[in-house]
Amino acid sequence: MAQKLKLPQKLEDMGITAHIKAHLLGHELVDGFRIHVDTQAGIVSLTGDVQSVDEKEIAVQLAWNTPGVSRVHSNLRVLCDQGIA
Repeated sequence: MAQKLKLPQKLEDMGITAHIKAHLLGHELVDGFRIHVDTQAGIVSLTGDVQSVDEKEIAVQLAWNTPGVSRVHSNLRVLCDQGIA
């Protein structure tokens, strides 16, 4: 029986970040270019500006749906017509 090899944490984090970023960029309701993704030990931090609460919630959900994610910290700012909300 083959043993499952565990990737070093740094490589695993890089894979998580790439997976989330690809999903953000591919989602029609999310501007993935405005969202920065950082992963440390399976904990994901999202930063940047989004246009709506819905966009923020979608971004957070995409992160949570990624294998290997243990926690998501959202530091996303929702912009509105009158400024930053």
